[in-house]
Amino acid sequence: MRIETQYWNGTAFATNIDDHCTNLTPANITLGNYQYNGGVAWTTGVSFTGPFSAGLGDLKLSKPSPAPTRKGSVDVTVDLAAESKIYLQGAWTGTPYTQNPTARATFGVYKGANEFIYMREMY
Repeated sequence: MRIETQYWNGTAFATNIDDHCTNLTPANITLGNYQYNGGVAWTTGVSFTGPFSAGLGDLKLSKPSPAPTRKGSVDVTVDLAAESKIYLQGAWTGTPYTQNPTARATFGVYKGANEFIYMREMY
């Protein structure tokens, strides 16, 4: 999952390409609001190898266990207070600037191309 640090340039949010030092602790990244489609409960883990490079970072989620039988999702939130970075909190839903950023990760949504009638790979 691509994550990035941004700043307000007066018109829109832009990637902070000067950020080469912000780092996140995986223990301060929480997963919640699991959505199970198919009735099978599953969990996943998170890892982050930092620091950010040119404002960009990669947050990795482990393969769901047990594997979801259908589509599913989980909300990923960075606890910026635990990271001592409350200055990065925002008013994401119109309330005061005290909210952590949240994103939704999905599993089993994309399955590949259907344009092939037959494909053979030889090694």
